[in-house]
Amino acid sequence: MSTAGVNYIYKDNEELDMCITLRLSSAEFSEPKTDTLTRQLLREIRIDADPKATLTKQPGNESTKGDSVLLGQIALALVTSGTVTALINCIFEFLNRNKKIKISIKKPDGSTLDLDAEYVSKTGTDGAFEVLRDFLRQAD
Repeated sequence: MSTAGVNYIYKDNEELDMCITLRLSSAEFSEPKTDTLTRQLLREIRIDADPKATLTKQPGNESTKGDSVLLGQIALALVTSGTVTALINCIFEFLNRNKKIKISIKKPDGSTLDLDAEYVSKTGTDGAFEVLRDFLRQAD
């Protein structure tokens, strides 16, 4: 199974500053395909939720020049509840088009929420939206 991730910071009413990790995975896709889908999600997040979203980098070592990009990692900052709503809608639209992808959302406290098209379908869009919004609102 190949995985890739998306990192972003969520601020709830400017009081909560929480880094969230979105990890894309698929048993059916190779790492390059998963990385391509992660970059596609990054573009969509930049358009719909956070124009400053970037690929996450880790410091380079002595044998590399500059920082190296982590496979599929994206960093973004969500500041308002409207931005959170836009991100959730972006995730659901992405899952609707990419039914073989699972997105795991992990908070700094280690709690994780897994989403895929089947979950959204079974729970209903409104129900899944509420679950994800409540998950993001919980303080770490």
